[in-house]
Amino acid sequence: MFLSQAESALQIRIFTRGWSGAEPTSEGEVVISSCNTLLQMMADTERHLQQNVSSLLKLKAYAEWRHFMVIDAVVKVGSASVAAQTLGITQPAVSKTLKEIENMVQQPLFLRTRHGLIPQEAAKQLASLYLRISPVAQALRHTLQSLPNELTGRLSVGMLSFSCQDIVPVAFASIFKQHPRIRLQAMQGPYHSKRHCIHP
Repeated sequence: MFLSQAESALQIRIFTRGWSGAEPTSEGEVVISSCNTLLQMMADTERHLQQNVSSLLKLKAYAEWRHFMVIDAVVKVGSASVAAQTLGITQPAVSKTLKEIENMVQQPLFLRTRHGLIPQEAAKQLASLYLRISPVAQALRHTLQSLPNELTGRLSVGMLSFSCQDIVPVAFASIFKQHPRIRLQAMQGPYHSKRHCIHP
């Protein structure tokens, strides 16, 4: 379900069926790389937040983009109602989202006063995380749009145990230097199971 939603939002195919099974498309390789970067940033923040509590946090597993948008907005304006107006959603939706995030990080996000919501350390770290991951997400769409102008794909080379294997790294280095978006893979095995193919 999530995969189809991502493909629909990005208007691309992330995976296709190749001769060795389901494989990422050229666009999928870019999406996976960006997602790995985002997940690593989230994991770093989660590790810092984990120092404050004993129970296992669930940020990386359950956080959605809307959670970070709400946190960022509330930290900036110091009010759930004003944040709701800024984001074009209802105040109950903002309050519900904040509660969801508090459950993920197991610590208070804001100190509620008559002057507004004062962000605590967890909220500050999450808002900082949003500022770091936003450029990565924004760059993803730009990168996907530029792919049609570049040579991309996957080259899998089947190798026999007695073939001239020292030639392959040299050839791969030359290809990768000219076409850095091509994924290169050398696979060893018996003769009858190997093929030479390029998946676009």
